[in-house]
Amino acid sequence: MTFRAHVAAYSWPDHTTPDLVLDHGALLGFSGSPVFLANGKVIAILVMDGKPGAPETSIARPVSVFREMIEERAQKE
Repeated sequence: MTFRAHVAAYSWPDHTTPDLVLDHGALLGFSGSPVFLANGKVIAILVMDGKPGAPETSIARPVSVFREMIEERAQKE
């Protein structure tokens, strides 16, 4: 299942790369799903919906954040 959404805002929780606030709510269990462009390039991963404060939004974290986490973990091992 896919749905079309637009970036409604950017949020900088605790890191330098902003999370994407999408203007479409995610269904239960969609966390971890890829967010991709029309050409198929994955740009982010859904991490949460906006409920209860903003039920028609969802939050996606850019893949660059995950890439950095993986690289940091690999260096520690």
